[in-house]
Amino acid sequence: MKSERRHELKENDLAHALESIKQYLDVNGKRVGLIVLGCAAIIITVTLTVNASAASMEDRWQRKSQLAYSSPDEGKQSLATLETLIADSSDDQFNLSALLDQGMHGLRLSQDVELPPDKDLNETASRAFKKLLKQFSRNKLAVGAAHTGLATVAENNYVLEGDSKLKAEAKQHLQAILDDPAMATLPFYKIASDRLAKLDKTFSPVSFVAAPQTPAVVAPTPAEPEANNPNEITITPERISVDDVPEEILKLIESKKKSDNADAPSD
Repeated sequence: MKSERRHELKENDLAHALESIKQYLDVNGKRVGLIVLGCAAIIITVTLTVNASAASMEDRWQRKSQLAYSSPDEGKQSLATLETLIADSSDDQFNLSALLDQGMHGLRLSQDVELPPDKDLNETASRAFKKLLKQFSRNKLAVGAAHTGLATVAENNYVLEGDSKLKAEAKQHLQAILDDPAMATLPFYKIASDRLAKLDKTFSPVSFVAAPQTPAVVAPTPAEPEANNPNEITITPERISVDDVPEEILKLIESKKKSDNADAPSD
């Protein structure tokens, strides 16, 4: 009897609840519908945003893979494009990869010219490595690459500017690697150690000498005649007057003419 009574009370409670819901919907049905529609709109918007973000990120990776760095001029254009892709991305994985590319290619191309290094490309590499240190300070590979790269940036600036203070800047970045216990198992540790040992030589004074020009061919000067040997006699012919010719010589000449005329055939 008691169980039937409890069942009857439960049915009355359920009926009362349903009736209360019906009355609420009758009064506030429009408001509830708007809330449901709003929730549905939010869900759809989030879904579309996630899908669009994934498509956009895929496009960034594809554009990044198509960039070329075969020459300094081409590299500058690619690095400018990469800068834009990084600015428009909030994906840490993409930004880490893109900043490493930017720093590495910027340094390589800055030295892929006749001395001195390219200042603009060196500055591009510097910005990339500084962003790596700031945004990925917990990633030891990124930190090692950044410190190593910034030491090279300082070396390039020394060649460009000749400022001896840049040696201390390069040393600071290399020493930061050696002072970090986590770097001991990474290749950056040995690289930093070797470069520190050669730092004095790296920061020795630099001067640029113009390429030697091909010397002009000079025609040989005719040799001066040697001085006369005092034992040699030089005879120089000279004209003399007929009056100065000895009479004996004149008679011989006249006799020779007569003889030649006598031997000549007559016409």
